[in-house]
Amino acid sequence: MIKAYQAKINKELENFFDLRLKESDGNLKPLLISLKSYIGNGGKRIRPVSMIIVYEDLIKKPIGRSNINNIDNIYLPAIAIELLHNATLCHDDIMDEDQMRRGEPSCHKIHQEQYLDIAKEITYKGDIFSRDSMRYGTSMAIMAGNILNHFAYECIIQSRFGDKIIRTALNRFTDTIIKINYGQVQDMAFENFCSSGKDVGVNEEPYLEMVSNKTAALLGCSLELGGLFAGQYDNTCKKLYNIGINLGTAFQVIDDLMDIDPNKNKGNTFGSDIIKKKKTLLSIYAANKADSKQKRLMSKQNMDLDDIKTVIQIYHDTGAVKYAMALAEEMTNKAITLIADLKLNRLSELANLLLKRVN
Repeated sequence: MIKAYQAKINKELENFFDLRLKESDGNLKPLLISLKSYIGNGGKRIRPVSMIIVYEDLIKKPIGRSNINNIDNIYLPAIAIELLHNATLCHDDIMDEDQMRRGEPSCHKIHQEQYLDIAKEITYKGDIFSRDSMRYGTSMAIMAGNILNHFAYECIIQSRFGDKIIRTALNRFTDTIIKINYGQVQDMAFENFCSSGKDVGVNEEPYLEMVSNKTAALLGCSLELGGLFAGQYDNTCKKLYNIGINLGTAFQVIDDLMDIDPNKNKGNTFGSDIIKKKKTLLSIYAANKADSKQKRLMSKQNMDLDDIKTVIQIYHDTGAVKYAMALAEEMTNKAITLIADLKLNRLSELANLLLKRVN
């Protein structure tokens, strides 16, 4: 069922970029071509799929105030969600200095390589960059993210729904973008010491708040907008948003677990969170349970593969892995309970897929 939706979304995204390429002048075409390729490079499309499933299930029922009959109307705002998601990835990979995304070069790396294909490298002592290819790649990726963000708004504005629904959707969409950026600010702060010298990251509560903003809010928005476009405004939309928050948080915790599993291919370096000292539920829980020797091993700089394996063993020994798995399952079950309350059974399949990523 989900694969059929993924295929349709991929086709809609392809058509979207083909139309922009047809309408654009020569200066923008290289960037649009790279964006089309970047977005077309895999991705589970979980967020737009969830929006479509909610929309279709609600408009087939005699509840709500919807007079929308054309199911295909939802695909334009659905790809808006995917465009926004990829806009955040372009910027996120710059801040995290990730070279890979979905097993392929990240957006800034793509443009850095494009630079090197057509020009000679120039090195210098700049305030931010030391090579022209780095400056070019990063700058292009920032602009790419901004353009994708604009395209996302365009898709909602041009969708075939009433003015009231579109205005409400744009307000919720904007609120979500603010939350995502706030979550990214929190994530960056958690990687460093605040001015007082206190490590603000070694605490589960602010970590889960950060995840709720940075990761879960977009899934919550996807589900909520699926309800909104189907004519729901109040309690149903709130429940849909909460489903997304629970599922999105579980999704991120599972992503943290996948980072320490060599058999799970995230498209990033194995143990990258450990190498970068990123705050995750695993590192937070382990730090609060570890002895002084384990803490020293976890804080070691410039880790090699053996060091990464040592930290992963500490995660197991302190119960961090077991705890993270239990929390992910608990939040998924909360979402499934809300799904059952709304009788949106097809969403349960999507929820269960999240846990299967590590099972």
